[in-house]
Amino acid sequence: MMNHSICAGLLERWLLALVLCFIPAATTTGQAPSAQITILRAARLIDGTGAPSLQPAMIRIEGERIVEVGANLRVPAGARVIELGDATLLPGLIDLHTHLTGDERVHWEDALTKSTPPRDALWGARNARITLLAGFTSCRDMGPAWPYVDVELRRAIDEGAVPGPRMMVAGAYISSTGGAGDARQFSTYVDVPIVRNLADGPSAVTAAVRTNLKNGADFIKILVTGAMLSKGISPGAQQYSDEEIRAAVVEARRWGKQVAAHAHGADGIKAAIRAGVRPWITDRILTTKQCHYSRLRIGGYFTCPHFTHMRRSTAVMRQIQYPRVKDNAHATFARSATPGSSVRLRLGCRSALQQMRR
Repeated sequence: MMNHSICAGLLERWLLALVLCFIPAATTTGQAPSAQITILRAARLIDGTGAPSLQPAMIRIEGERIVEVGANLRVPAGARVIELGDATLLPGLIDLHTHLTGDERVHWEDALTKSTPPRDALWGARNARITLLAGFTSCRDMGPAWPYVDVELRRAIDEGAVPGPRMMVAGAYISSTGGAGDARQFSTYVDVPIVRNLADGPSAVTAAVRTNLKNGADFIKILVTGAMLSKGISPGAQQYSDEEIRAAVVEARRWGKQVAAHAHGADGIKAAIRAGVRPWITDRILTTKQCHYSRLRIGGYFTCPHFTHMRRSTAVMRQIQYPRVKDNAHATFARSATPGSSVRLRLGCRSALQQMRR
């Protein structure tokens, strides 16, 4: 589950800015947008292209669309004018790793026995609204505990039933038995028949990909290695074979879709790159050799490290598996900020501590 207070705090520290999220990702009435003209006035605007900030800044909005930006725009008669003072306007932010559905107080490994799809959907609607108001207008949601709850949340937002960001959803993550995504952490005599996200062997992985895409997934998420705060296989160990990963990529491409991979350890990261997982690899630890390897293989890729894993959970991770995780994580940030780096850094806000096993 995404930690919304941390994301909001990051915004305040980075720019002390008022994020431009006055234009909702979807209307809440289900009606066609009106031609109402709105003018925003603020001290400055950063457009995200690398150009100098615009000071002062004015934005003209017609209905749900920004139609003009400038320092001194004409204000037509009848327009609504919003004075924002010393605020800084930004485009909506994009979070590439969220888990919006569900109650963050319930660990995902407990969700199948302590929660229900309707409950997770209702919490998802609440979390989607908070996310939008924090300035995130687009999210890539990386898989719910209850399959396809994220698909329905996306549809509800798109249809105007609830406010929230534009969403790309995984539908259900695909994991090997005993791997990082195996949520059946309860007695073998208990089963949850409607949850079938575990796949072992290339043919089973192919079938899982087809099932997810049939049921509305925008992309495929596979768990290539173990995870820091999950039971089962070691976090650094590769849990899917090269053949299984390749099967997911091949089938997804047939549907015109991409594959995102959860990967901690070097072997899993390399296997994902070899199999054609791109452009996103969700990692925690990257060494200089791994970054160089990615550049040689595909000319770079997008990595989505989690700020709170590095900032707040270093002590936990040291105890579990990786005594040098903090140094490696900070080095990843440094490399991403270096001109010509093969690592493309993208934003992912999650709270590791809230996902710790109780």
